[in-house]
Amino acid sequence: MFNAKFLSGVALCATMLSTLMVSGCNQTQVSTVVKDIGIYATEAQPVLASLIPVIEAFAALNGSTANPQLAASLQSFQTSADSELSALVSLTASYKANPNNTTWQAIIANVDNLVSQSDAALLQVAAIKDPATQSKVQLILASVDALLHTIDGFIQTTETSTTVTATANARTVKVSAVTKFWSESDKNQVAAAFNVPYKTLYNHEVAMGF
Repeated sequence: MFNAKFLSGVALCATMLSTLMVSGCNQTQVSTVVKDIGIYATEAQPVLASLIPVIEAFAALNGSTANPQLAASLQSFQTSADSELSALVSLTASYKANPNNTTWQAIIANVDNLVSQSDAALLQVAAIKDPATQSKVQLILASVDALLHTIDGFIQTTETSTTVTATANARTVKVSAVTKFWSESDKNQVAAAFNVPYKTLYNHEVAMGF
């Protein structure tokens, strides 16, 4: 998945995830979150890029395992997500240089869009009929998805429970639908980012409506 050295278990907004409560954060705490978002977004870029040759091979398949529409959809996701990740890295740099609510809200919107795109793409894996391709795409997409959900979790620690619940309710795909594709390594490293057991983190997400 992503480099474990970045999994610092940072203390965000006191003990939000250990107490399973969300509260508003001050600017200093948001700045800490933004720094970590920038690190994870940068780490996600080469992982997402590794999907390119796999999708190109998938697009070249013929016969019963060919699926041009799905290959095109996954290519579209990769291109869009790569652009969004680049924008996210730029936004975090901009915020660090000049902390302000406008940039912070842009970061939140960017991450929400990325998570939604990634979740939808991961669900498409089931439609890939070629076993080797399906395995490779799932491995990469699951890692990217888990990383993006980690970033999403960072943002949740800065917001009120009301705002988090509203975000969760707006999500079309729920975590139960995508986390089944995550490897144990993915799950463990996401949990390590918040210094809580994965089951505790998962149950919290579900309880909040994600």
